[in-house]
Amino acid sequence: MSMYKKVKEFQNSTTAAIRLVTAETITLYGSQVIKRQLMKQEGIKDVEIFPNKKSIYVKYYPTIIDSSSIIHAILGLGYKLDLGIKKGKPEPEVKGKGG
Repeated sequence: MSMYKKVKEFQNSTTAAIRLVTAETITLYGSQVIKRQLMKQEGIKDVEIFPNKKSIYVKYYPTIIDSSSIIHAILGLGYKLDLGIKKGKPEPEVKGKGG
């Protein structure tokens, strides 16, 4: 087996995925731009964009690229991501009756 095939086989066996949610709606043109830019990055296997859900699903090789590089690439295009960081005090949990 050639070295190229061994590397490809290893990469295929070690993929990871990340799902990112944008703070704003993604247009059709915007989704094409995001996909094109991410696919230029070495280590990205596949990019799926769901404009209705404002989410970006990226499959990548963690041995080549890490998730922070993917996030920085999207932020570099001018898109804001909802990373789940909330400012201020957390809202109290609402409990049901009979607790």
